[in-house]
Amino acid sequence: MLSVVPIGASAQDSTASTPGAEDCTVEPRTEKEILAIIEPDGTPIPYADRSAESGESLTVAGPADFETQQAVRETFYQVIACSNADMPLSIYALYTDDLLVNQVDGDELRNPVEDEETPPATLSEVVYIQELSDGHVYAVVVVTTKDNPPLQSIGIYL
Repeated sequence: MLSVVPIGASAQDSTASTPGAEDCTVEPRTEKEILAIIEPDGTPIPYADRSAESGESLTVAGPADFETQQAVRETFYQVIACSNADMPLSIYALYTDDLLVNQVDGDELRNPVEDEETPPATLSEVVYIQELSDGHVYAVVVVTTKDNPPLQSIGIYL
């Protein structure tokens, strides 16, 4: 499961990959499952109420091991593949409950609006993947689209 935070710009490298719709292999969450998380009693949960403040600051424990790095790359590849396939329920299957509460609007989920077609996203670069002192992983990846030349880096807390 992932939590995503935009963090700025970075440079593209030769590891760019644009997954097609057929590459999305994530079993989607159902609308009912998602609504049970974001609106358990029928009303939205404010995101701040879902956050557990421990007061403990996290430190970098070091680079993630190879298996963890591969898992992070595969997870983000799936996010992009499912985005390119216009399969938001599959993307939401990769989200933490807290990220769902923060990012998904129940009304929009129940009544999706037809968006204009967007160009496919490309996973341009995995900048780094670090283990944190709490056992989670933090990664920085760069995602681009044909119409979005300024590269967007995204920090992922897993």
